[in-house]
Amino acid sequence: MSQGRCQSLYIHLPFCLTICPYCDFPKLLYAERFIKPYLAALVAELKGLKINHKLKTIFIGGGTPSALKEEDLTYLFENLKAYLTKNTEFSVECNPENLTASKIQLFKKYHVNRLSIGVQTFQPLVAKKYGRHSSYYDLFYLIIRLRKAGFKNINLDFIYGFKEQTLSDVISDVHLALSLNVEHLSFYSLIIDQGSVLYNLKEQEISDDLSRQYFDTIEDILIKNHYRHYEVSNYAKKQKYYARHNLVYWKDQEYYGIGLGAASYYACRRNKNTLSLKKYLARSFLGESEEITLKEDQKYFLITNLRLYEGFSLKAYQKKFHVSFLKEKEHVLKELFLEGLLLKKGDKIKASKKGMPLLDIILLKLID
Repeated sequence: MSQGRCQSLYIHLPFCLTICPYCDFPKLLYAERFIKPYLAALVAELKGLKINHKLKTIFIGGGTPSALKEEDLTYLFENLKAYLTKNTEFSVECNPENLTASKIQLFKKYHVNRLSIGVQTFQPLVAKKYGRHSSYYDLFYLIIRLRKAGFKNINLDFIYGFKEQTLSDVISDVHLALSLNVEHLSFYSLIIDQGSVLYNLKEQEISDDLSRQYFDTIEDILIKNHYRHYEVSNYAKKQKYYARHNLVYWKDQEYYGIGLGAASYYACRRNKNTLSLKKYLARSFLGESEEITLKEDQKYFLITNLRLYEGFSLKAYQKKFHVSFLKEKEHVLKELFLEGLLLKKGDKIKASKKGMPLLDIILLKLID
């Protein structure tokens, strides 16, 4: 695989004004003295990639990118202009409380055309405990301002499965989200990963049965309200609002990644950058690198593509790996089809509605 085939770039800005206890992404408390040196290192890493073509998607995540000052965001955006076209999906993750009017105008000026806003929950007591500071009304008025500024592609991120939540809380969050009439909604089950504050506090995830009940409830409400469920945790009003950048990951396609702890995949390697700010600022970017064998590539392909409700094409699998998926996995497919966890629809293999929340079980059987 040649590096030139990459059409997508992920940029990690790890700085946060507060650290959310469920977050296990590389993050740092906002400290002014580190911002400009970090951005200088980031731009050096970007230029070191020697990208000489336009990109189809750019995604700036974190951390909290919208926490940065306008002058610092301007510096970054100026260094991204060369990779943009009018059709590039240019996304930025934001928190409502620091998405000011001047930052909104700055985003428009530099052709950011998709905003992904972290909400997590509208339940005040739960939100406060888990480090969220904006109310439903804050978001309501923010979206009015975003619409006036011309933003036509907005995503809201939610988390369900906090131990303080009830089913009625989850239902309330979904209906409040619907009332905001955005193009895209993401509902993620709370996962307590090593590295998060909740993990260190020995918090437990809710039961699988309760998580499944929440998953089914969210799906039923959103589908009845004309959202397409196109990936395990993601819903969009129309196909044109599918998260194009994330589809690169879910379809196991190549991408660049820059910034502290950022992952990338190209030239038959999966790389992960250092988690040490000291090393990163010293321009020692790479942390880990793994050469992808054929068997590893098949594993990643299944892990990512089966997250999609459309699944994957048997012809595409054969073309990529020079083997028939049906023959190769015949010994387990019969069982998965019989249990109704996997479906074959024409040329496509996909998880069923029953199987989608049980992907871990399906993948354990498929990946030997």
